[in-house]
Amino acid sequence: MAEDVAATAKPRKTAVSFTGGKDSMTVVNLLKDASIALEASKAWPVEVRQAWTADLRSRLDTLAGCEVALLVTFVPVGAAPFKAHPLELVKLQAAALGLPHLVMEVSAAPTFLDSYRENITALRTQHGVEVLATGDMLDVCSSFMPRAAAGTGVQLLSPLWDIGRRLLLELVWAYGMEPVITCVNVTKFRIQSKEAAAEQQAQPGQTGTDACAAAAGSSEQATAAAAAPGSHGGDSAEPLAGTGDGTGAGAEAGTAAGDEDWAGRLLGQPLARRLHAEVLLPAVERFGVDEAGEWGEYHTMVLASRLFARPLALGATAPQREGDYAYLAHTTPPQAQAQ
Repeated sequence: MAEDVAATAKPRKTAVSFTGGKDSMTVVNLLKDASIALEASKAWPVEVRQAWTADLRSRLDTLAGCEVALLVTFVPVGAAPFKAHPLELVKLQAAALGLPHLVMEVSAAPTFLDSYRENITALRTQHGVEVLATGDMLDVCSSFMPRAAAGTGVQLLSPLWDIGRRLLLELVWAYGMEPVITCVNVTKFRIQSKEAAAEQQAQPGQTGTDACAAAAGSSEQATAAAAAPGSHGGDSAEPLAGTGDGTGAGAEAGTAAGDEDWAGRLLGQPLARRLHAEVLLPAVERFGVDEAGEWGEYHTMVLASRLFARPLALGATAPQREGDYAYLAHTTPPQAQAQ
């Protein structure tokens, strides 16, 4: 009887907080067709298959009854366009997925927390949204998004929370995604003590993670975090702002000779198995970076998926450097590829 009730229950209308990177795109793909991930799990390495499959099923359980109805991108009012996640490409991705896309502006007046809360409430009252799903894996700015969703009548779900990075990448590849690295924080690819690395990870708001993500639009939590009181990003949320101590030291350090080598090896490259094995895993060993870029090491845009109506083309780009960041500047706009 319980199964019959569940089978006939009305799906919960779900919005996905969306930037077009691999994480939010993974959430969309899991919501649209979980069977692809479950089928891929049968071919995972035998030594991890059971644990990973159980983990995946547990995450899918959190999404039970949810139906993705729209994508929403939160954009700071008056900020320059996102560099790592160009909005025109995000719109093409939504069209390729066949989903409506909303752009909602967030403001520091009266506070970013209030602004997010108003927008999330509007998702419910104006669009009938019951669930907001994010691609977040870690806490940013003292649980900003849970606080923003509290009292709105919208349930917040983060199905990738604390996911193993290798499992996440396996899901990315299972769906045939082609994430291209569009932004690299070169300060992350430097030799540092384990103590310094641990301190950075314990205080992401002071290391540039949320400054790049906020300004470049990598995650909705980080966008808010950079603009929240006491965080580095301040109220301006300027795209790809320097993440030093405010004296210019971060930008100067960013010109170290080795930085350009790592930026060149990553920027504009597809996040495929080969790049992961030949570049990212050695960087994990050498610098202690997160292989999925969760501490702001890099940001991606997905150009293809098994669920896209057609693949996308990034358009002509040229590598640029601004402070601690290397990113792709568009010289021609992205577009959908012809069938």
